[in-house]
Amino acid sequence: MSYRYLIIDDEKLARMGTLAKLSPMGNTITCVGQASDGEEGIRLIEELSPDIIITDMKMPIMDGGQLLPILAERYPDIQIIVISGYRDFEYSRQAIRASAIDYILKPFGEEEIISAMEQAIARMESQSAIENKLQSSE
Repeated sequence: MSYRYLIIDDEKLARMGTLAKLSPMGNTITCVGQASDGEEGIRLIEELSPDIIITDMKMPIMDGGQLLPILAERYPDIQIIVISGYRDFEYSRQAIRASAIDYILKPFGEEEIISAMEQAIARMESQSAIENKLQSSE
């Protein structure tokens, strides 16, 4: 099965770097879009229905702190991976509240982002297995 992800980051180089670091997972995941702020990100989520969101915290217009509660409330099934250049406790707390898979500090390596993506996929697959079990037991 292939999963769809969206990258939300105001830095184009960071988006390109994330894409490049995830390229070894090309047979499992597909990037369906990129946004440079949370507002644009929400528009793309509504349009493209990704399974996974990779978002930065510090962005113009709508930052991660504003975006995460909206994602948690409106899209509870979407897996979230937070990437940030800031070792900020408040940012980490916001990520935890939104049930993010991981909070990765920039600059990050290929192993870190791939590991977070694998965790996101594992979480979706276990949720789907539980749903299948519930359906078959009804």
